[in-house]
Amino acid sequence: MSTPRTQPSGEGPEVNVVLLCKVDNARNIFNILSAIHIHHSTSKKDQMATCTASRNGLKFTIEESKSFQGNAFLQEEIFNEYRWDPKDEQGQYKFKINLSILMDCLGIFGGTSASSSFGSMGYTALQMIYPGYGESLIMMLEESGVVTDCAIKTMEAGELLDFNFRSFPITNKVIMIAESLLDAFHELDWSAGSVLILLSPDPPYFRLTSTSSSSGTSLQVEYPKNSEVFESFDCSEFQERSYKLNLLQPCVKALNLAQKIQLRMNQRGVLSFQHMIKTEDKNTSFVDFFLLPEELPVEQEDEEMV
Repeated sequence: MSTPRTQPSGEGPEVNVVLLCKVDNARNIFNILSAIHIHHSTSKKDQMATCTASRNGLKFTIEESKSFQGNAFLQEEIFNEYRWDPKDEQGQYKFKINLSILMDCLGIFGGTSASSSFGSMGYTALQMIYPGYGESLIMMLEESGVVTDCAIKTMEAGELLDFNFRSFPITNKVIMIAESLLDAFHELDWSAGSVLILLSPDPPYFRLTSTSSSSGTSLQVEYPKNSEVFESFDCSEFQERSYKLNLLQPCVKALNLAQKIQLRMNQRGVLSFQHMIKTEDKNTSFVDFFLLPEELPVEQEDEEMV
C-alpha cells in the first residue's frame, strides 16, 4: 500500500500523512457520528471521542462512567477515497478528539440534524487528513466552490474499556425493526431512573418496564416472540436486568437513524445494541453500544474490566 500524500495548501512539495479520506457527501459521515454524539443541554461540556484508524476504516468510540460504550464505524467503503499508511503489524492509529467540535465543523454549511438539507445548493464534499501522532486532524469541506478548512487538535488516546462481551455465553438475541423498538421506549416513563429489560424463551418473551420514583406507577411494553416487530427471536434463558435510562438514551436516539437493531444480552447481563444504518449512498454502517446492568451477578462483582 502506497503512503498517502497531500498538498493541503495546494503549493509546495507533497507531504506524507498517515491517513487521507474523501467523501462526496459529508452528511453520511455526520449522520453516523450523530448516533453517538451526546448533547449536554444543561452544560457546556464537550464530548470527547477516541478515533481508531485502520485499513478497514475509522471507528469513533465514546465512553461514560465505566458502564457504557458507543462505537460508530465508518467503513472504508463509505468513502470515495481512503488512503492509509500502516505504522506496524497491528496497523492502527489512535487519537482522542473533541467530537462536539468535529460535529460543529461538519455542520458548517448548514444542517445539524439528519433531516436537514446539509447545504441547500447540493452535497458538501469532505476531505480528512491526519498527518500523524500529535498533529491536528485537518478537515476540508467544499460546497459550490466555497472551501472551509478546519484543524481540530488531537490528544493521546488512553486505554478503552473492554466489556469482554463474547467471553460469556450470549444467552438471548433478537433482531427488531428499529422503529418498533423506538416506539416501545417512547411508551416508558423517562423520569424513572432505570428500565427493566426482560428477555425469555417463555412468556412474556420481551418486556420493557419503567417505574416512577415519585408515584410508583409502572409502565410496561410487551411483545410476543411471534410479533411482526421481530425479524428473529433467539432466546434460551430467562433474564431480567435493570439499566440506567440516562445511559440508554444514546442507544434510543440512534434508533431514529437505524433500519434494524440487534439486541443481545450475555450471561453476565451486559447489554449490546447493534444499529444497522443505511447511508444516502446505500452503504451500510453499524453503530454499537455496550451497557453494564445496574447490578452484576454476585460472583462477578469483583471482576475488573480492562
